[in-house]
Amino acid sequence: MTRIYDASADATTRADGGSLLQVRDLRVEFSSSSGRVHAVNGVSFDVQAHELLGIVGESGCGKSVTSLAILRLLPKPAGRITGGTVTFDGTDLLHLGDEAMRDLRGRQVAMIFQDPMTSLNPVTTIGEQLVEVVQAHTKLRRKAAEQRAIETLELVGLPNAKARLKNFPHQFSGGMRQRVMIAMALIMGPKLLIADEPTTALDVTIQAQILDLIRRVAQETGAAVMLITHDLGVVAGMTQRIQVMYAGHIVETATTDELFAHPRHPYTVGLLRSIPRLDEGGSRELLPIEGLPPDLTRLPAGCPFAPRCAWAIERCLTENPPLGLPGSAEPATGVALGTHLAACWNPATDDEARAGVPANGHISAVEAAGRERAAAAATALGVEP
Repeated sequence: MTRIYDASADATTRADGGSLLQVRDLRVEFSSSSGRVHAVNGVSFDVQAHELLGIVGESGCGKSVTSLAILRLLPKPAGRITGGTVTFDGTDLLHLGDEAMRDLRGRQVAMIFQDPMTSLNPVTTIGEQLVEVVQAHTKLRRKAAEQRAIETLELVGLPNAKARLKNFPHQFSGGMRQRVMIAMALIMGPKLLIADEPTTALDVTIQAQILDLIRRVAQETGAAVMLITHDLGVVAGMTQRIQVMYAGHIVETATTDELFAHPRHPYTVGLLRSIPRLDEGGSRELLPIEGLPPDLTRLPAGCPFAPRCAWAIERCLTENPPLGLPGSAEPATGVALGTHLAACWNPATDDEARAGVPANGHISAVEAAGRERAAAAATALGVEP
């Protein structure tokens, strides 16, 4: 297989030890008929060169909006960045000129979108679309650009790559279209690859192939990867570090092994308890997370997860906890990358995480309200609740 990018020069850890991508206190809002939607609320994180970082959370938690804000692809005029900084390889992206930003997209930072059928141009051949990317960023002649396109399609495992250049997107299966999208993202050898739920529209067997492909090509090209997904199971064996998002906040972050072994935030516990575990023989009961995410136009004063949280205490209703060492009331500063941090006033213990419920038997406000409604309905019907 042809290697299209030599990572030894560009995609190495920077000499000053800094991160490839630094996001600090990023805030994003959308204007709507219901008011301002606070989609991202003070998100801060780093991505190191070569690192595979997972960003996990329910739909609407701000994962995709964060990635679009990094690339300045927010829909205008509704979406806007209201605060924070985004620094890529020493360059401030939020103050970069439009032309320089267009040159950076695809060449330095590339993105794989969720649905390849709507991301690819249906009336243009695959070859034309790949060649267009190359010629937009280089002075290569068409023949050389086509050769690079063929090499990239071979890198992502597309059979008979040269002949497939003449095909249109509708002539490919879903998995093959996603391979084309990955090839389009990789063709310029970017330092950072953002994969926004790249397996959502695929069946389970194809999902595994695409995830393995992303991991393999990242190793071969030297690119760092931000893998965005709603499923912790997807990132379990692929990433080195995971960040869990909820209501526009990062509520927990740790190395992948640490997060799965010792989840501390009740939301992370809920995500883990709501997916089956083959290593437990199918004996564990799945526990859904009760309720719905909060209205982002009217965020509560306290922890946004508090109404759905069985661990919630009185302080959770009035104060939003900072992201810090589990059990600490202070925000973490100057800690090493990969340190286990959680934004919670009453974090779960290992025993509670395994059980999926707090040791004192508390239930969430959402579940309590549901029980009250069920009891009232039973009383009205004259049956035993």
